[in-house]
Amino acid sequence: MSKNSKKIEHLEKELFSDRERMEIWIAENWKKCIYIAGATVVVVVAIFAGISYSNKRNVAAAAALSGAEADALPAVIEKYAGHPAEAIARIRLARALQDKKDYTAAKEQYKKVLSMENCADFLRSSAALEAAFCEELSGNDKAGCAAFAAIEADSLQNAAVRAEAGYHAGRLLIKLGDFAKAETLLKRLSIPMISGGEVWAFQSAQLLAALKNGEFKIKK
Repeated sequence: MSKNSKKIEHLEKELFSDRERMEIWIAENWKKCIYIAGATVVVVVAIFAGISYSNKRNVAAAAALSGAEADALPAVIEKYAGHPAEAIARIRLARALQDKKDYTAAKEQYKKVLSMENCADFLRSSAALEAAFCEELSGNDKAGCAAFAAIEADSLQNAAVRAEAGYHAGRLLIKLGDFAKAETLLKRLSIPMISGGEVWAFQSAQLLAALKNGEFKIKK
């Protein structure tokens, strides 16, 4: 920069205010200003268009997943995989499979629900219990008992759900002939420790009383 240029720049600072110099700059660079403003508008419009499209797609996905008939659910679930409503749709599909006595396929659907990171806790608990029932209904009492016992031992599960799972584990232990283990479990479960678990505490106490009365002893 020459000495004359420096003098002119210094003179401009004395003659014009900051606002006036800004106005001069805009007048000289108005095309740049228009380009910048135009680009900003395009970006904002694109963002809002994306949000609007995403919201519409989410609504459509939720409607499809909740309203599809059982036979159409596999295709709809695949199309909208990852949507928050997928877990409920899979549970619906699993229950339809249970109605058809296809317990193996139903159990697989429940396991997929259990593997979802964005699944609500109450849906996860329901899926865990139903998967255990599928083991029992398919004739595998030992696996069903182990599944119920695992739920009962899971400290992350809802306390009422644990109480229900424990009762079913005790019931199956009796069915399997493991009376000593069943008695130990049912004694612990018979004491109502939490709100919402009273019904299962009562059921466990009733089952324990029947066990002690010898109602399940194998007759020789």
